[in-house]
Amino acid sequence: MEEYNVNQPAQPAQPITQQTQYAPYQQAAPTQANSVISIGEWILTIFLLAIPLINLIMLFVWGFGGGAHPTKANFAKAALLWMVIGFVLSLMFLSSILTFFSTFNRF
Repeated sequence: MEEYNVNQPAQPAQPITQQTQYAPYQQAAPTQANSVISIGEWILTIFLLAIPLINLIMLFVWGFGGGAHPTKANFAKAALLWMVIGFVLSLMFLSSILTFFSTFNRF
């Protein structure tokens, strides 16, 4: 009978090589962010934005309502930003015109 030596490995030492296995790449299912807004929907959007007061309401709904397509939400936020910039510039222009014409009243 063979003696078992604790200091010796049970099997001869062999170099251990580990092969890397990669999982196959799976593309995610398309979500709403990847979908495209149709031309008809853009035509309806532009039509609604041409109606006074409805345009302001719809821009807030699309921009901050949470139910709109991300592309339309970004468009609405950008349009609102342009409206604010235009309003501020209009006020500045109006105040400068009023200041200019008020100088003629002094004489």
